[in-house]
Amino acid sequence: GVGAHSLALYNADGELVGWKAVTVKDPIAFSGRPRSGTGMLAYTGTNEHSNAILAGGAAALVLLGTASMVVGLRPRRRGMTAAS
Repeated sequence: GVGAHSLALYNADGELVGWKAVTVKDPIAFSGRPRSGTGMLAYTGTNEHSNAILAGGAAALVLLGTASMVVGLRPRRRGMTAAS
């Protein structure tokens, strides 16, 4: 969150390599933009509707791939004859 923090860097053996004190500022106040007062997060470009479309498209591709594999295997089975 906002305030004073310390970042520490450790090597693979767990030894402290170094650290740095940092101060995190309020991003809205720091940018000079006015506060909206809504308390809402920024829009990131996705929503439930687009997620549903992507999930449906992914399911359709899986079904199409499965169907093409089944159809692709059929001629091999018909062409096979019992060994004498």
